[in-house]
Amino acid sequence: MGNPLVRIYDAKTNKFIDREMSDSEFEQHQIDNANAEARYAAAQAKTEARQSAVEKLSALGLTGEEIQALIGQ
Repeated sequence: MGNPLVRIYDAKTNKFIDREMSDSEFEQHQIDNANAEARYAAAQAKTEARQSAVEKLSALGLTGEEIQALIGQ
């Protein structure tokens, strides 16, 4: 199976052109996807850590305002 397709819009002819990605484009596409997945995983981990901290501080009896003052946002 070949590389994924790229769709390009030609404004002069008002048509779409579909072509296969070159090998270098496909390599960059894979790198970009891996980077995006890593950023997403890091954001998820940060969100989960924040939620865990909020739960622990709530269990200690702190109010929402106190927790927000400690961890922000």
